[in-house]
Amino acid sequence: MAPEQKLLLGEELFTYACSITMAGIRNQYPEADEAERRRILEQRLELQRKLEGRA
Repeated sequence: MAPEQKLLLGEELFTYACSITMAGIRNQYPEADEAERRRILEQRLELQRKLEGRA
């Protein structure tokens, strides 16, 4: 697979994973608005980066 394809597939996978996570956040916090849900997603992504030692 060409590097360009890998990059595009990686982006698609990340977008898909974020959409699944956002669905979970909507389920967990039904009262939260979209801005709050995005803030929670950003917190979770930052936590993941820290756990991987990239922060």
